[in-house]
Amino acid sequence: MDEFVFDSHDLCYHFEEEMLNNGISPYQQRFMLQHDRKCRKTAFTLAETLIVIAVLGIVAMLTVPNVIKQHMEAVARTKIKKSMTVYDLAIT
Repeated sequence: MDEFVFDSHDLCYHFEEEMLNNGISPYQQRFMLQHDRKCRKTAFTLAETLIVIAVLGIVAMLTVPNVIKQHMEAVARTKIKKSMTVYDLAIT
């Protein structure tokens, strides 16, 4: 195994190839592959998921008040423009 392996599936393939070359029985191969941590599918842990949710909550907590403030300012601007239009029509 002279080359550097990036993918875990490639690592599993090389692992299987080595087992075949070493004369390990198919039953032993299957057992070894099932218990080899590098060949298992990886997933996010509960802790990682909760940390991501917490970070997203903090980001939302920091941005939502600003979005609400901008919306309120836009509503106020629209009301003022409407009032000024009505006032201009009343004067003329």
